[in-house]
Amino acid sequence: QETWVAEDSLKALKTAEDEVAANQQLAEKMDSTIAAMPSEITKDDAAKVAAARKDLTGLTEAQKSWLKADSVNVLEKAESIVAGNEQKARKLAEQIAALPENGFDIDTDEEIAAFTATKKAFENLSESEETWVSESAKRKLAEVDKNAIIDNDSLAELHLDTPLHTFFISSAEALLETSSTS
Repeated sequence: QETWVAEDSLKALKTAEDEVAANQQLAEKMDSTIAAMPSEITKDDAAKVAAARKDLTGLTEAQKSWLKADSVNVLEKAESIVAGNEQKARKLAEQIAALPENGFDIDTDEEIAAFTATKKAFENLSESEETWVSESAKRKLAEVDKNAIIDNDSLAELHLDTPLHTFFISSAEALLETSSTS
């Protein structure tokens, strides 16, 4: 039956088959790359996400047609996580930069509130989110935390009875005695 088909037509068919196979192969590779992305995106993973977007953008429509249905959604979710992590890290870096250089200088209620909020925001980061915070910001926060003296639990006033061995001394008498000896 091949003898009934012109040689040019056979070559065109072979070329089309090769192109389809290449498109499928590229799509499978793209699907695998996207599927291998972790759900928790670290700062190092951001480069992989950007590279996957660049590769996806470089595919033709024919190649994209072979992608799994959810691959683009998974990539978009990863990009959204990257953007969110960048924003959290930027905000936290600004908060840390606004803190005094060391904890000894924290003394107003506003400074205590700012330090407490910043420390809580850092502690609430996941391990992957923490990778987005610079080492210098982490060092500064640790230094401020180490030196901060925040006393939120002041002692209650003591209203004790006068001890028995001093009951005969009154404040007025003590003042009279110190002024007469001077």
